[in-house]
Amino acid sequence: MRRNLLPVAIAFLALACSGMALCAAAADDDAFSRLTPDKLAAVHADRLKYAAARTTLPPLPGLQDLRAVIHCHTLLSHDSRGTLEEYIAAAKATNTRVFLITDHPSDKHDFFKDGFRGLHEGILFLPGAEQDGFLLIPLAPMKCAGQERAQADIDTVNKTGGVAFASHIEGWPDALWNMPGLLGTEIYNVHYEILHRPEFKDIDSNPMKMVTLIKAAQQYPQETFGALQSEMTDYMRRYDKQTAAGRFVAVNANDSHQNTGLVIKGGDTADKVVLEDPLGDKIADVPTAMVKMLGIELPADLGPGQVGFKFQLDPYEQSFRHSSTHLLAPSLDVPSVLSALRAGHCYVAFDWIADPTGFRFQAQGTDKPALMGDEIAYKQGMKLTAALPLPAQIRLIKDGQPVSLPEADKAVSTFSYQPTGPGVYRLEAWLQVGDRSLPWIYSNPIYVR
Repeated sequence: MRRNLLPVAIAFLALACSGMALCAAAADDDAFSRLTPDKLAAVHADRLKYAAARTTLPPLPGLQDLRAVIHCHTLLSHDSRGTLEEYIAAAKATNTRVFLITDHPSDKHDFFKDGFRGLHEGILFLPGAEQDGFLLIPLAPMKCAGQERAQADIDTVNKTGGVAFASHIEGWPDALWNMPGLLGTEIYNVHYEILHRPEFKDIDSNPMKMVTLIKAAQQYPQETFGALQSEMTDYMRRYDKQTAAGRFVAVNANDSHQNTGLVIKGGDTADKVVLEDPLGDKIADVPTAMVKMLGIELPADLGPGQVGFKFQLDPYEQSFRHSSTHLLAPSLDVPSVLSALRAGHCYVAFDWIADPTGFRFQAQGTDKPALMGDEIAYKQGMKLTAALPLPAQIRLIKDGQPVSLPEADKAVSTFSYQPTGPGVYRLEAWLQVGDRSLPWIYSNPIYVR
């Protein structure tokens, strides 16, 4: 997430000092309307309810459900400072087993040689790069070809035995979708949640939103991050169009940076403080009295350079927990992880709502066992089945269109459907969270030919 909130803080301080009126509160249908204490408390209560009610499903024979974070940045990126130790701590807190790192390439480092790689305390790291709208995960060092030479990068990645995904697909021209060697695409991206929301377009000039965000995140950090979530209609429309042309793997993009927030440090004198961003870059010196007008409490003995206040919207723990890609793989190693991705044996989930571990979407009654991601021949009497650790509302999508299901509004933990013919079938599971119904799980499709 690349949004820097410091200009908002400065604007607020200026308004507070001058006594100008603050902007009006957010409308009922935007993310900021969901940050009231009562609504956040209701969401928190639902999360606790789901955690207590979920059952543990036995793993599929020979497979593990490995929670993976794809599209994330470390200290090798210009816009992140994340260390291996911070990654490991956040991974353990969120039960993340696999990271596909996507640092921004730079002349200052080699993202493959210098990146986090291999097993560390039971967590598998694969180093890669985010380059001009693509996620590149090679298995050997490579030099990115650069802008307008994406095909060369994809070819290089595949020659090393790695994988490549489309990233930030909003506004992509059709020509990019037809690039040979592109395995799949993000179907959710946290950064896009900010970009496509009209309520965030004025955040640099609406200080009330900054105050609302800080207060909400201090009390309910995960629920505040979750308030960003919406149905990724545009992304899914593009994805369904692509699967109509052939197999294409869907993954999640956490786009984790741990770089959004505000730090206030003591100044050279007691009447001044220093505003910094979470990356340590100084923004401004401002009067201490202005900060207190924000309602921010600072230590009375705050010394020069000491941190008196820190607000972080996207710490790795919150960002990693928000959403993920679950891989169905035989073991925790690079060949197994990449094989699961290539096969599409994976699903996207919003783990912040509830732990989806154990979910499966399969085809039964066919000549061979089939998981999500597989391509199989249609057979009369075959069934598409699913099992979930929690009852949820099921939506079955065929060739990009919803299938009419009996008792579609009923929450179920098992699902069975007999298709009447070939098609590209994927499944969505939705849960009630506070006063909203939200997508919880997006499966990869089963391609019935």
